[in-house]
Amino acid sequence: MSLTTQRTRRKSRLGVIGFRLTCEEAQELNSRASALGISAHLLARSYVTSALRGEDAAKENGEQLEELRRELAATREDLALATEALLQRRSATEPEKAAKWVKENLNLPIDELDESP
Repeated sequence: MSLTTQRTRRKSRLGVIGFRLTCEEAQELNSRASALGISAHLLARSYVTSALRGEDAAKENGEQLEELRRELAATREDLALATEALLQRRSATEPEKAAKWVKENLNLPIDELDESP
């Protein structure tokens, strides 16, 4: 078996892919790769593999985000309940006043949490 045949077989097993870029695209790729301290080849391969995984990764990220939202909501409910109980027991606050304080201070929608009174 010749050396050329061996190289061809090895490349086909590795899935070698070649493509051309415009001069501007190549310059941009080289610039980004240089800024990251890696080769343009490695960056191009990273872009391709990321794009191939992209749809699955985006779906998985969305599912993880929804799970985090559910966990955050449950944690906020637990915090509100615990705070209300502590207010009633430790400071002899009336249940209605404790519930009102919790509602006004802890049960705000998430988008209102950053607003200052």
